[in-house]
Amino acid sequence: MSGIESHSLGSRLMERIQILEDRQDIFQLLMTHPLAIDGGGLDFWLSKWTEDSVVDRPYDPEHHSGAFEGVYGKDVMHQEAQSPELAALRKTGICHFVKAPAIRLDGDTAHASNYLQLFTREDKSYRLRFLLISRSVTEKLQDLLWRPFRRNEPYMKFVDYNRA
Repeated sequence: MSGIESHSLGSRLMERIQILEDRQDIFQLLMTHPLAIDGGGLDFWLSKWTEDSVVDRPYDPEHHSGAFEGVYGKDVMHQEAQSPELAALRKTGICHFVKAPAIRLDGDTAHASNYLQLFTREDKSYRLRFLLISRSVTEKLQDLLWRPFRRNEPYMKFVDYNRA
């Protein structure tokens, strides 16, 4: 193997390692979101979003975290995370259960989609409150950390298996 071939192989390996590291960073970012919300780690959760981040949220007829819907920014995200409705669910039992995201990298931008289910405790069991597909756009910032920029939850289906 010549020096040029060796350098080319080394460059390709470094590129592949960077892709794997980027995917792992995005995976970690998206998977810690529900744990922070459920556990009340709001400062940690909010620190992961950019100042100009937005959430595009459909109507939630049960208002599990208050009457929040539409496109809103980090200030309203903070209000929602501190809502009395969400605080009450934390006391009785709440679990955002997420599946591993499918991640598509495009330079310093990534698109991720995954399923999210919300379970809440009622009496002595947990009830599935909803299932949705969550779509996130993350950006790699100058500090080389990935941050969510936009979260879109376009397909929300409310289910009630316990009451069907």
